[in-house]
Amino acid sequence: AFVGAMPGLTATMAVALLVPFTYFMDPLAAVSAIVATTTTAIFAGDISGALLKIPGTPASAAYVEDSYAIARAGKPRTVLFTALLTASLGGIIGVAILTAAAPQLARFAVRFSSYEAFWLASLGLTCAVFVGTSSVARNFASLFIGLIIASVGIDVVVGHPRFTFGSVELLNGISFIPAMIGMFALSELLRNAQSRDPGRLATMVVEPVGEALRAAFGHVRRYKLNVGRSGVLGTLIGALPGAGADIAAWIAFALSRRFSRSPEKYGRGHIEGVVDGGSANNAAVAGAWTPAIVFGIPGDSVTAIAIGVLLMKGLTPGPQIFTTDAALVYTLFGSFFLANVLMLFSGFLAILAATRLLRAPRAVLMPMVL
Repeated sequence: AFVGAMPGLTATMAVALLVPFTYFMDPLAAVSAIVATTTTAIFAGDISGALLKIPGTPASAAYVEDSYAIARAGKPRTVLFTALLTASLGGIIGVAILTAAAPQLARFAVRFSSYEAFWLASLGLTCAVFVGTSSVARNFASLFIGLIIASVGIDVVVGHPRFTFGSVELLNGISFIPAMIGMFALSELLRNAQSRDPGRLATMVVEPVGEALRAAFGHVRRYKLNVGRSGVLGTLIGALPGAGADIAAWIAFALSRRFSRSPEKYGRGHIEGVVDGGSANNAAVAGAWTPAIVFGIPGDSVTAIAIGVLLMKGLTPGPQIFTTDAALVYTLFGSFFLANVLMLFSGFLAILAATRLLRAPRAVLMPMVL
């Protein structure tokens, strides 16, 4: 939870830090540890997003505007408890689908060639354009600038440097995490620095725990169909190699706004977008294991590390693993279920600890974040 809540330290980083400890574990314990770490880290990215407008993980960026606006309105615990509940439910939906239809999902996923992957990525980018609160033209301009930034570095096909201007430091390109911190974190810090509004720098109001829990359960009951829809969607997208939880969150958020009765509220503090995005990104975590287990093809960067750990332990993921190492497969399923249940308790404690920090004036807190 700590790694996921820290901007720049993603779920992949959390698993990478865990790898040295897996050397001393048996395969079942190693897989369980990776699953629990990933599940918790993906949710924990919502904590810094809601409280500081700095997404802890890329998967939290889709709905950070809404979660932060709700928190600034005096309901930080409500939005975080809601995100926690929907993340847990989305993860349980994902593991249920993974348990029931892993081979079928994997066969569907491997049919995606580079053409389908391109159009899926294009769909994610288009969703990001149309869910923005600004005009479509401004959103397209922002998308174009983002694509230019992403193009910096050596072309992976022809090996020719692009937009490096002779700088050796730019040959590796601009990675996603520094760019995200620059766009979200620094922009928010600078806005607070130049603001003369005392309310902007005042201590954030925190509601009582009981009130926040009642509101969170109410939101989940109200949007239970959204949780189910985004959970299924996130699992399907997560099963596509290379898609990941961030694309799942963006597409789920866009569909949520498309079918919502109040789409004009999105981006200004609407809990429905948080429900859909949170359900989808944790469901995608389970979906990413489908091609990894069935075919040995990583669904995302985390499962790529996990496959390496399994190979190190002498286990080869693939179709035969259901017969040769059935215990590993069912341990994976059980670990996902338990991780999403136990995340309710660890996430609850993490939210209480994080919201206590809000007692510090933002004029003091923001320079510490920087």
